[in-house]
Amino acid sequence: MSNSPFTADGRIRVMQIIAGALIAGVVIFGLIAVFVLGALNQPPAAGMIKYMALGFIVLELLPFALVPTFVTTESITRSQPGNRMLSDEELPYGLYQTRMIMRFALLEGAAFFNLVATIIEHHWWNLAAAGALAFLMLLMFPTRTRVEQWIETQRMLDQG
Repeated sequence: MSNSPFTADGRIRVMQIIAGALIAGVVIFGLIAVFVLGALNQPPAAGMIKYMALGFIVLELLPFALVPTFVTTESITRSQPGNRMLSDEELPYGLYQTRMIMRFALLEGAAFFNLVATIIEHHWWNLAAAGALAFLMLLMFPTRTRVEQWIETQRMLDQG
């Protein structure tokens, strides 16, 4: 099957490249923080940044859960057949990709904040929190099955 960006396989491949790049960014910055900058080679420092970074994860959970769903619902209800930039066949893939980027960006921001906190205050649990967020991103990686199941669910919700 073709990997053109205008086929289902091509669209999923683009999503996988974007997701992989966002995950790799967190992992590479984490490796730089630990091995190049020696973030854990110094004793933990006193300060509030470590708590702020962990609190930021909690703050990101609400938008992580609600915003992509809200955007998807609004996009479906507002998209008139004559006003769409995407065809009926392409629209669900575009919506999934938008949702995915938003969710990954929220997790990535919280992960980077925790990595910066690790560099500044040298606490291993900020590094662990960033690793957990990267792992969560990995669990949400857009596989063909995951994307097609979401699209099918959206189609069933639209009909029902």
